[in-house]
Amino acid sequence: MKKMRLMSFLSLIVIFGLLISGCEDAVSQGNDTAAFAINQRTNNVTLAAASEGYATPPSRTITVTNEGNVALTINIELGGTNAGDFTLSKTSLNLAVGASDIFRVTADGELARATYMATVTISAEGLEPKVLNVSFTVESNLHLYIAFGQSNMQGPGEAETQDQTDVPERFKTLNTVTGTYAYGLATGFPQREKGQWYTAVPPNIVEGENPRSGDGTRRVGLSPMDHFGRTLVAGTPENITIGVLAVAHGDMAIASFHKTKGDQYYNRQDVVSGRPSSTETQGMNRYKNAGYANMYDAIVSNAQDAIEDGWVVKGIIVHQGESGTGINGTWGTLAKEIYDDIGADLGFEANTLPIIFGQTFGGGAGQTGGALASETALRAFIPNAYLIPTVGLENRGDNIHFSSKGIRDLGKLYGDKMLELVYEN
Repeated sequence: MKKMRLMSFLSLIVIFGLLISGCEDAVSQGNDTAAFAINQRTNNVTLAAASEGYATPPSRTITVTNEGNVALTINIELGGTNAGDFTLSKTSLNLAVGASDIFRVTADGELARATYMATVTISAEGLEPKVLNVSFTVESNLHLYIAFGQSNMQGPGEAETQDQTDVPERFKTLNTVTGTYAYGLATGFPQREKGQWYTAVPPNIVEGENPRSGDGTRRVGLSPMDHFGRTLVAGTPENITIGVLAVAHGDMAIASFHKTKGDQYYNRQDVVSGRPSSTETQGMNRYKNAGYANMYDAIVSNAQDAIEDGWVVKGIIVHQGESGTGINGTWGTLAKEIYDDIGADLGFEANTLPIIFGQTFGGGAGQTGGALASETALRAFIPNAYLIPTVGLENRGDNIHFSSKGIRDLGKLYGDKMLELVYEN
């Protein structure tokens, strides 16, 4: 009996001890209980990334609350690998019972491109300290966007004087095919070399001196990429350079841009009747003759080269749908495979790179099996895709291609959405 009582007594001691050890942030002495809490769900605090040359250092506000019934003095201390690259607004807080107060941890200004790590230890006498792991990344100020699609991306609108003047110097295009671009300028028809960066004076995708549409009466070459880039420049800090890498050609089916099925399509294997068209073949030949394996290679190889030169890929814009799939298969599935392959080949985790699609003229879904009918329909294939409505945008008279004004408006819609997604504007 004595042995059983002894065992029961020991068990109570163990249980009582476990209860005490589980309350790491509270200490009781008589009727007094000391405890505090912070407003962080995890112990990892990531400050908003900034681009080289940032003007405003990012910070995070931490709230500390006295949850006990005795006054507390809270001590705050920086430590860790890069402690000297952060500052604290306060190093101590005096908290009455039930009171809260804040402090800020801020990254220093003018840090070079790198990721900086530090710890913030929040403590009070007799209590288990809370340790926050703080990180801040300074990334390249060269922001790259990928654009691809068919004629409405290539540039069906006339590049007018307003489009070719006052193009910001920090809006660049990465030229993919050697040739003459930016027609109509007083300097003539500038030669642009493959793989080189240029101020993005349109036309940037259509090559040739004063190219004309099929009826021979209209110059073409204004693409949504043009005012997309201008919109991004207008909405981002001056230390950021916006670059666009564009691969597009008229009449291109979505299969044209596929990593593996693009060659299948080019060689007319399992294709939809009448595909590829002569216009598509001309476009595919243009990129093949420039040394690319296919149009997908033109996108990814140039993006990879840009990344090696310090550019950071921020997003993708697409305008395709009038010509459908090109091969037997589902448009949405092909679009997802292209998106997934680009992301994987450029080193992104799945579904982290923002991609924006535009509807066909008049708010239509085109030949996409309804995938562009709504953002909900599109996201059934690509979870983080976004859709630009086109109802009300002008066309150039054929109810297929947007006019110059329609193209400007479409480009701005792409740009406004990307500002929201990438820069939280």
